Amino acid sequence: MTTEKVVPQNRIELEDIIQKTLQEKAIMPT
Repeated sequence: MTTEKVVPQNRIELEDIIQKTLQEKAIMPT
């Protein structure tokens, strides 16, 4: 899952996406 394809409306949304991505990688590392 790449955050680069996601276009957040603001910085807060971007931070939220990053946090969720990090959590997913922590659970299922690629």
